[in-house]
Amino acid sequence: MNVIDLQKKCVGCGACVDICPVKALRLTQNENGFYEPEFANDACINCGKCTKVCPALNVATRDCSPSFHYGWNADEETRKKSSSGGMFSVLADQVLREGGVVIGAKYSDDFRSVVMASTEECDLDELRRSKYCQSFPDGIYQKVSQFLKDGKRVMMVGTPCQIAVAKGIFGENPKLFLVDFLCGGVTPNTTFSDYIDYLEKKYRSKVVNVNMRDKTSGWGTFRIRVKFANGKVYTSRYQFDYYYHYYCTPFLKNEACLTCSFTAHPDADITIADFWGYQAANVAKNEKGISLVSIYTEKGKAMLEAVSDRAVLFPLAAEQTAYAYKEKSHSKEILEERTRVLKEIRNTSFIAMAKHRRFRYGKIGILSKILLRKVLHK
Repeated sequence: MNVIDLQKKCVGCGACVDICPVKALRLTQNENGFYEPEFANDACINCGKCTKVCPALNVATRDCSPSFHYGWNADEETRKKSSSGGMFSVLADQVLREGGVVIGAKYSDDFRSVVMASTEECDLDELRRSKYCQSFPDGIYQKVSQFLKDGKRVMMVGTPCQIAVAKGIFGENPKLFLVDFLCGGVTPNTTFSDYIDYLEKKYRSKVVNVNMRDKTSGWGTFRIRVKFANGKVYTSRYQFDYYYHYYCTPFLKNEACLTCSFTAHPDADITIADFWGYQAANVAKNEKGISLVSIYTEKGKAMLEAVSDRAVLFPLAAEQTAYAYKEKSHSKEILEERTRVLKEIRNTSFIAMAKHRRFRYGKIGILSKILLRKVLHK
């Protein structure tokens, strides 16, 4: 058996491609635009390495006693530029101070996709902030391997399934620091690319910056901000934006994401996320952003101590984070609607589907749906 026989479980991590000793696999996009492996040639020797490294086939629970904190980066400017409380930047800065390398997700040069890259290829600012699109991971584990062989400390930030791969390949390597986040699932870059094409045609200019978590109106407003080469700026709340709205639904998510178990069984040293449980924990909302920090290992604890002079952190009880680690499930109706949405995208385009299904009557139609939902749930 090989990973090609298990496509429905595929998370698109690219580990099988990286590990194949005869280069028999390559990453392609399936009919819905999600990354998955296919045979590049007939060189397969049935060594089984692809299935051994596949995270979907090797989900393991970990016996640990995590500790939890909430807080933020003490540097206000960095915190302002971050999606939540800026803890990614605190951790990354520590690794860079030690002469290490940080690996994470960045937008491609044309802003039509998201790729995995290191700080030896791009500025740290390009890795900062959330990118709501499946990242192209081809070759990333080979890069991690080479950095470790060179004696560098490596901080890898990725989805829980990507981090599970790194843990499976490299084990408890003292030079490797693994960070994941509370992942809402990935959407295909084909839909994101379609969206960018739409914006560039509308504004008659190339996109030069995308910020899916603009804080101009404060943390928690979920506002996108896109800048163009001609100086124009597009900004919108998520409810009124074609791509952002559909990202917040299950309809564009990879099939494996719909029943993801990696968030509940993390392989990371630390998990970082927005602390949306602040109200239940009686914590005052801070419009500059608040991070949730979950620590699973001694390496994670040591890192938190190392950055204690650059972060403002407060302890949390485990029950105050339970909301963030619930198992995912979706109704039959939701899954059927997802099938219809993806089919319509294949037959037309993402933008055409969004206009037809959600945005037919513009903002007034969206507001009417929001108000109706509030009335029905009173």
